[in-house]
Amino acid sequence: MTDVDEETLEALLDRLNIKTWDIVLIGDGSGSNWSKEAGWASVSIEKVTMERLVHAGMVSRGTVNFAEMMAYLQPLEWLASREADRRKKKTVQTRAYHVHILTDSEYCRSTGTGSGRMMQKNAGLWAVFDVFARHGFVLHWHWIPRESCDLNRYCDKLSKLARKLVKRYNLQDRMTEDGVEARTVYEINPSDAG
Repeated sequence: MTDVDEETLEALLDRLNIKTWDIVLIGDGSGSNWSKEAGWASVSIEKVTMERLVHAGMVSRGTVNFAEMMAYLQPLEWLASREADRRKKKTVQTRAYHVHILTDSEYCRSTGTGSGRMMQKNAGLWAVFDVFARHGFVLHWHWIPRESCDLNRYCDKLSKLARKLVKRYNLQDRMTEDGVEARTVYEINPSDAG
């Protein structure tokens, strides 16, 4: 075991100089280009309860940067939805949430903290991060080398597994196995130009 394997959450936060926090998100994405599968995974840690939740997903097509971003968008959407439900029930007041995002993606950290991201690729996804900020989420981006955080290595392995699973689990092939009519997408609402 290395020192990183034995590092506590408190030691990790101290090493990164994170003092004020409500949620910590540690994640990773796996992908290459838009013609290949992509997967992502993250762990959210909530300070009040110290509950750790795993968020993971996969898509049939996505770049590595898309997958890296999804590792954080998915848990942020979960958190925003949960908080909206709490406000409807009037069990909590609206307040700012300090969310610290720990990523091994220099692209995510630099674009997440930079300006002019609406002129870059993935501008639509970056706009979603801005929506979270307008709803009270104070996002703090931290770059960490993968080998410096065991939870990041965990998410790396999980994101790669998700990517492999979506590749292996071809939904179109599964439709015919499940007794759904065996037609290609070109045979459904065919084009006259074909």
